Amino acid sequence: MPHALIVEDDAASRESLAAMVEVKGFTTAIAGDLSQARRHLSTQTPDIALIDLQLPDGYGMNLINELLPRRDTEIVLVTGHATIDSAVEALRAGATDYLTKPIDVRRLHAVLARVPRSSELQEQIGGLRRQLAELGHCGRLVGQSPAMRTLYAQFERIAQTSAPVVIQGESGSGKELAAQTLHELSRRARQPFVPVDCEAFTPERLAAELFGDAQTQQAGYVESADGGTLYLSEITGLASTVQAALLRLMETGRFRRPGSGGDIYVDLRIVAGTQHDLATAVAKGLLRADLLHRLNVFTVQMPPLRARRDDIELLARHFLSELNREHGTGKRFGRDAMEALMAERWTGNVRQLNNAVLRGYLHAEHEIDAVHLLGGMQAIAGPKPFESHIEIAVGTSLAAAERRLILSTLEACSGVRKRAAEVLGISLKTLYNRLDEYQG
Repeated sequence: MPHALIVEDDAASRESLAAMVEVKGFTTAIAGDLSQARRHLSTQTPDIALIDLQLPDGYGMNLINELLPRRDTEIVLVTGHATIDSAVEALRAGATDYLTKPIDVRRLHAVLARVPRSSELQEQIGGLRRQLAELGHCGRLVGQSPAMRTLYAQFERIAQTSAPVVIQGESGSGKELAAQTLHELSRRARQPFVPVDCEAFTPERLAAELFGDAQTQQAGYVESADGGTLYLSEITGLASTVQAALLRLMETGRFRRPGSGGDIYVDLRIVAGTQHDLATAVAKGLLRADLLHRLNVFTVQMPPLRARRDDIELLARHFLSELNREHGTGKRFGRDAMEALMAERWTGNVRQLNNAVLRGYLHAEHEIDAVHLLGGMQAIAGPKPFESHIEIAVGTSLAAAERRLILSTLEACSGVRKRAAEVLGISLKTLYNRLDEYQG
């Protein structure tokens, strides 16, 4: 049976918490202070330690620091004095989660359900290291360069926690793959991974997509991610009301469907990806400072491909191998293909490289030469120019000219708004705002 150590100075709270833990199949040891906790630790290593922040003979964080070398123990801070700062401090110090008093039984049970047996955890970490050594992979990420090895070391440390993570990086650098890798290395791996492209919706629509619709009883992405990980691709464009709801969700584990008066409880981890500097976004009023503080427990920086050029050949061969496996073919790179790949600047990062290999694969019969790849690179270097054109009479107002240009470009892009925004050089949010104006 899994074993829990409960460190709590209040006798009634201690006994109540032990009873709730034992109901879930754990054996328990209880301690009223740090010295008693240390005596228990000298005889048995717990699978989980629930530690009060304020203790008679010291600060619960001190015990967290002592437990860190015991990699088999999940550490959870329990406190009635919780602030965002104390929770963030505990998570950064190595705690995997925190609970506030009075204890929410559903949240406690969710935490206990994620406790792995030590053998499972060690096997998972060992498998990760073997995968890296043999294949140059870490989950869904590919690369053996020093920059990627630094990233993998971060993943090994933070994947086992439930703490929020911000993944920063240029467009195409692999932020969503990184988020999915964190999920698959975590204790939530058997639960859903739900990615949300926040820029694909208007601010009003995004609220319904995230939190559901009370009138239709339609569940949103948040409920779909219950037990697992919710990945938000870009948070700087969230409306203030959505940011407030997201902050409440992170602090309480509860949210309300728009139009509903009742709370819904969920247990999930939030990972946010962005290509923007979030401190600048706060300064510009695009992001709430308290939301950033709550999100930014851990920050992962995805290196651009130019900072990991040693991985270009490995990535290209990986992409081609995946295509060959999917289609039952045996295409290969020609002698000049790698030279062409290594000579590119890859301003579009790994996504651009992947697209180049795909284009080369589609154009080559058997052997992919530089000419196949170069055609692909030119095609994906930027949006294709349009052959069509529009005529605007002299004296047309700027607003009218802008309207014609936007609607014509959208039509040329077959109604694909994200593509039209790229061609126009504006954000998807700006395009949605303009289209809303035209419909008004």
